[in-house]
This record gives sequence, structure tokens and C-alpha cells, in this order.
Amino acid sequence: MSKESPTLERIDPRWLNPNNLIKIWRGQTDIYPLSPIGVHFIWNEHKARYRFASQIALGETLDISCGTGYGFNFLNSDKIKSYLGVDLNRKALARAKEVIRDKSNLELLQLNANFTLPFQDKSFDTIISFETIEHITDQSKLLKEIERILKDDGKFVVSTSNKEVFSSNSNQPINHFHTKEFGISEFKTSLGLVFKKIKYYSQGELQDFEIKKPSSIQSRVNRIVGMLNGRQTSVLNMNDNIPRYFVAVCSKF
Repeated sequence: MSKESPTLERIDPRWLNPNNLIKIWRGQTDIYPLSPIGVHFIWNEHKARYRFASQIALGETLDISCGTGYGFNFLNSDKIKSYLGVDLNRKALARAKEVIRDKSNLELLQLNANFTLPFQDKSFDTIISFETIEHITDQSKLLKEIERILKDDGKFVVSTSNKEVFSSNSNQPINHFHTKEFGISEFKTSLGLVFKKIKYYSQGELQDFEIKKPSSIQSRVNRIVGMLNGRQTSVLNMNDNIPRYFVAVCSKF
């Protein structure tokens, strides 16, 4: 992440108890203020991405912007030789040491992904970076750095918010934590300049969620129903509908 700020990517699962949900709603914690339902919805989105990644991640694994590290608990530890979680936020990393259950093959490192990544070429079998690239100033440089440190047969799993949903009709991201957001064409172009083989997925669909009217009763109903049945959080094969998030699995060859 590019700022030490209370963004939703750094959610701590322990905050989901009722007392802390009220504090989040009132802006009394270092997570971005959000309603109790909203916190659970965001939490389920994050869980779904890591459960999707668990089907892919193996070997030496790097998690860029790991936040509080909860994602490690959803990966398949039997397939992961080592896990390195990096994040700019020191408080999040401190929480990660408490949140992650199995610490035998764990390492945490404070790191700013805007700069050159301090790893040797071809170091990792799997690199995960969820909801990170939109926070980065030089996104092309980050992708090239990830390609450099990824092994020849490695996989890069990335997600980002859809500009056409979250910042439609705006030249700049509405979310002030974001530096630049992607539409699907630009996302494909950016990844395609670095990686040879890419499989695209979607998470959530605008038709069901009605995010353009987030305060409407129907939108709130859709949020609750979608959270309960998984329709708005599951990572699925890309289709013609408009997704809230893009997910991609990239490889060099």
C-alpha cells in the first residue's frame, strides 16, 4: 500500500465481534468507518479472494500488501513451503503476528511496493497481490518487478477494483486512497505487456449489486442477500456482466 491509512484492505478479523463493529461504524478504530453489514461484506470479499488463491498458491509464496495477514489462514499450508507477507503499515504487520495461526513457515516484512522490491530474480513460486495495484504510483514498474522475482513456472494472482463501477463518470478515483483504477481493457493491456499467459475472473456483478445506488433499499437488500448466498463475493469465470472486481492469474509462459 502507498499510505499508512485506515483502508479496508487491512481489516482485522477480530474486529468482527459486535462491540468492535459499533466502534468501526463510529470511526473509533483505525479501519475506515463502515456499517456492521458493510464490514462483514468486505470481509467476505477478502476471504473469497484468498480461498480462490488457495487453489493456486504453492511453494515460496509472497503476499504483497498482506495487511493483518489473515489471508495466510485461508491458503493451503500443506502446499506452501514458506510465506512472506509484506505491507507498508507497521500496525497491520504487528497484528498479523497475532492473527496468523501457523507461524512455522512465516515471515513478515515492512515494505513499500512503490519502490524496487528487495528480492532476487526468480525467488517466488506464487505472488499474491489483492487490492494493491490501484494504490501504487508506478503500476507498470510494480508489474515488471513482480515478473522479475517470479519463477519461470510461477503464478501471479492479482485483483483490483473496476473503475467503471467505483469511479464511473470521474477522471480520478473516487476512493482517495487509490492512485489509478482500471477498466477491463486497460487492465488486460497492462498485464499483457508483462505476462504471456493470463486467465481473467470476476468478483461480484453490478447487475445484482446496484452499486450506482448504494443507499437504496434494493441495494442494501442485495448487499445482505449477496453476502449470505455468496453471489457477490465468489470469484467466478469472467463473463459479459460488469464485475465489481477483476481477478487475474498470470504466468510468464
